[in-house]
Amino acid sequence: MVGRLERAGFVRRGDDPGDRRKVIVELTDQAREVLDRIWGPIAADLQAIAARFTIAELETLERLFDASAGLNARHMERVAELDLILPRERRDG
Repeated sequence: MVGRLERAGFVRRGDDPGDRRKVIVELTDQAREVLDRIWGPIAADLQAIAARFTIAELETLERLFDASAGLNARHMERVAELDLILPRERRDG
């Protein structure tokens, strides 16, 4: 994956000065421009929406989103453990 991104000009590899076993991968200016074109308008719209809320309201939303993320992770694990594939004879009916 990193190789494809590097060939496309989106990342460059460099040596880690503190550990020769590691490689540092960093975004190129080209990648930053593409990301800005994609995410810039979304970020601007989100900032405009957030500006309508008080700090206290935003803090409440943050607590809700944090709790929801944990809930989603827990239920993803639960659903992954379910045997939801029906045996062939039950599917064909």
